[in-house]
Amino acid sequence: MKEVLRILHGKQKAGNSNILRDYNLEVYEGEIVYIQGQSGSGLSALLQVLSGRAGLDEGVLYIGEKPAEIYPADSTLAHGIYIVTEEQDLVGNLSVAENLELLQHGKRLTGFYNRKEVMERVGSYLQQEGLAIDPQLPVRELSMEECQKLSIIKGRMCGARLIVLDCTRGYYEGRLADELARMIRRISGEGVAFIILSEQMSLFAHRADRIQLIHHGKDIMEWRHVEDSVLKGKNQADIKSDDKMLEGFYDYDWAMSRTLWSYLQAVKENNEDFWKRNINLEILPEGCYCRRKTVMIPKESAMQLVDNMEIRQNATLAVKKRVSRNAVGYIRNKLVDNITEEFYRVAEIEKSIKYPSELGYVERKILSVYRWEIARPDTILLESPYWGMDLKESDVFHRYLLRLTKKGIRVLIFSKSLAELRKYCNKIVMTENGYGAVTLV
Repeated sequence: MKEVLRILHGKQKAGNSNILRDYNLEVYEGEIVYIQGQSGSGLSALLQVLSGRAGLDEGVLYIGEKPAEIYPADSTLAHGIYIVTEEQDLVGNLSVAENLELLQHGKRLTGFYNRKEVMERVGSYLQQEGLAIDPQLPVRELSMEECQKLSIIKGRMCGARLIVLDCTRGYYEGRLADELARMIRRISGEGVAFIILSEQMSLFAHRADRIQLIHHGKDIMEWRHVEDSVLKGKNQADIKSDDKMLEGFYDYDWAMSRTLWSYLQAVKENNEDFWKRNINLEILPEGCYCRRKTVMIPKESAMQLVDNMEIRQNATLAVKKRVSRNAVGYIRNKLVDNITEEFYRVAEIEKSIKYPSELGYVERKILSVYRWEIARPDTILLESPYWGMDLKESDVFHRYLLRLTKKGIRVLIFSKSLAELRKYCNKIVMTENGYGAVTLV
């Protein structure tokens, strides 16, 4: 196999610290390389180098077995490297066809083209790839998974020899991950190499030809098969049962565009006896977050905090015991102080921090749940609660959820990562598109 890319003794510095230090990587034609590391391991620095946003301070980058420099970023594709990130390389206002057919040839944007012919050609191509997407549909109306598939196809159409997929923030389990993994494997069979960057154990590791572990900017280990105990950061058998007090929901076929509310309703309607025996809780109306003793929290809850309000105000938004009978009534300062001090202690943050915008992602997530915790619910349901977290952040947030269970609150989580549920839950309810509920213990 021909060598596509190699980094030899790569070093990149930020101030007085090294964010890549004596880092080595080699990628060959048609090979899928899965690289995993926790936050701060050097994954972001590696992506910066591969995308041309930063160069190496020391060491050598080889492309096609020749020393090369891909800095600045506008020369990346010229070297045959295509980057697929969450920010996307697609233009939301343009149609699928215009993104795939026209943007690879910039000169055609100012010229004439046969729209019908383009739509037919792109539609036929999407069918070949197994994508049931209308080529006239604006990209902004597509899901994240569909956009990533289109980005990979676009990279292939642009002649990329190496496609870099940034999976550091998100889950790709279940049916959609299988489809994406099959696409990657099929395209790699045509000689296109892939690098997949991840901060979490994901399905793609099982489809890779080679797995590398990066830590503190250094490649510390490589395998040609998956060793779950290493990739997951700990041996599942070593996790105490006391640390797995959560209940989980998983559905391989569930489309994530459907809401947590509709999922639970489908499970209840299609598994009535099972629901009564094993779950038996009230389902809130669509979009309702709290009723009586049940709370439902969507995955984007960390983004739903009010940044121009202080942490103490965000923490008490759900408190009902006010002097006034309406929602904007007065809360005694002593109560606010006690609630706020407890949050600082639970989240282990300095009291000098006043606003949510000053918090890290996991602290924001804790605050978004804490403000419902103080309403003293019996049950809290969370949608993809570890979404957007690396392994270390996930463990911090999990310790917080364990704290809730020890206070007698029932915690149920719905995730599209089965590996995540197995790691954190003592019981998992599995369904197929809402049907056939069974319990895994």
